[in-house]
Amino acid sequence: MKKFLFISIFFIIFSFTFAQTATVDVNVLRQVVDILQNLIQKGQVQVSTTTIPLEVPHHEIKVPEEKKLESTPGLSVPPEIKIVQPEIKVIQPEVIKLPIGVKPVLPEDIKTKPITPEVIKPILPDEDRSDDAIVQLNNLRITRILLDPGVENVKAIFFAVRDVGWKCLFFDSEKSKRSLPCALELRKPILQKELAIQITDNTILLQRNRQKAKLEDFKVGDKINVYGFMDKNNHGIDALIVRKIASAPKLISPKPTPPKEVEPKLPRLPSTPIVCIQVITPAYNPQNPSECKEFPTPCDVPPNWVKTARCPIKAPSLQIPTTQILTLPEFKVEADDNGFYPAVIEVPKGAKVRLHLLVKAENVYYGGLDFRSEKFKTDPVKPGQKTEIEFTADKNFVIESYWPLSNVKKAQLKVVVK
Repeated sequence: MKKFLFISIFFIIFSFTFAQTATVDVNVLRQVVDILQNLIQKGQVQVSTTTIPLEVPHHEIKVPEEKKLESTPGLSVPPEIKIVQPEIKVIQPEVIKLPIGVKPVLPEDIKTKPITPEVIKPILPDEDRSDDAIVQLNNLRITRILLDPGVENVKAIFFAVRDVGWKCLFFDSEKSKRSLPCALELRKPILQKELAIQITDNTILLQRNRQKAKLEDFKVGDKINVYGFMDKNNHGIDALIVRKIASAPKLISPKPTPPKEVEPKLPRLPSTPIVCIQVITPAYNPQNPSECKEFPTPCDVPPNWVKTARCPIKAPSLQIPTTQILTLPEFKVEADDNGFYPAVIEVPKGAKVRLHLLVKAENVYYGGLDFRSEKFKTDPVKPGQKTEIEFTADKNFVIESYWPLSNVKKAQLKVVVK
C-alpha cells in the first residue's frame, strides 16, 4: 500500500512539474499527500461509475472501449479499487414487415450478430454535402428505431420504408420554396430498399400539429415526413426536419366468442299407435257454449272442446220476413290533367248512381280540377282530395274536367246507360 502511495505521489509531482506551465505550490502537494494517507488507512478508496438499468434488448450496440489500464511492472491495483464498464443504450430494435420488393438497409445476418458502429457508419450520410440532394419524403413508415448508436453527433437512427401515398420532392437549395418531383435516380432507392434517417441535435422534431416533439414521441409503425440531405452514394438521409403525421395503428384483438351450449338430444322413443273406439262423442266449444257437435270418435274432438253427455236440441227459429234494402250502385273514378281512369263507365238505366271522383296527387295542376256536365258542376277539388256526385242514369252524357282558374279543358269521362 505504501508503495502504491509513493508511486501516486511521484506521478502527481511529475505531472505538475512537467505538464503545467504554472509554478507548483508545495503546501498543496503536502495536503494531497495527507488526504491520501488518511483514506488508505481507513480503506475508503473506491472508484465506481453510475450504471443505468436497461430493458433486455434484441440487438446490442457496442461502443468503442476506452483505453484500459496497462499493467506496469511493479504496479499492482489494490483490491479496494473497483472499475465499472459503461452501459450501452438500446431502444426498440423490433422490426416490422417490409413491403414486397424492399430490401433491408442492414446486412441480412444482422439478426445473429450485434449492431456495432462499424456496421452503422456505412449506411449513414457523410459530412460532405456538396453532392447531396435536398429532398422531402412524405408518408414513410418507421420500421425500427436505434438510440445512441455510438456515432459522433448522432442521437438516433430511424429506419423507414415507403408507405401508401408516398411522395418525393426535390429542392434546389435550403432556401428554395419551390419543389419539383424527384428524378428516377432518387425515387429508385426509395422503392427498392429501407432508408436510414440520421437524427442529430440540429434535427427539428414536430408533431402532426407542428408543435415541437421529443424523440420519445416517435414509435415503430408511425408515419412521418422527412426533409433533409440525401447522400447520393448510400442514400442515407441527414434529417433537418422530421414531422410525425400519424401514429402506429393499434391492433384490436377480436373478443373471443363463448362456445354455444349444445343441448343433448334425447333418444326418440318408438311411438305406439293410438286406437279410438267408434263411439259418437258430443262436445261443445267453451268459448261459444251454443256451439255443440257430435263427433264420430273421441279422438276427433278438438283439444280445446269439452265433452258432454248430449248436445241441446235446437228449437226451430221463426223466419221473419225482412224488407229488401236497395243500395245505390257506386263507381270510383280517378282523374288527373291527362285523363280519367277508367275513361268510360256503364250504369243501369233508370238507376240512381253515386259517383266518387278522386283527384290524383301527382300530374295535377296545384289548383286542382273541377268537373262539369249537363247534370252537375262541382267545386274545385285539390290534388289528393275527392268529391261525391249522385245522378239518375236516364241517358248517355259526358263529364269533363277543367282547371278552375283558367277554364282550360283537360279530359272527359263517358257515362253509358244500358
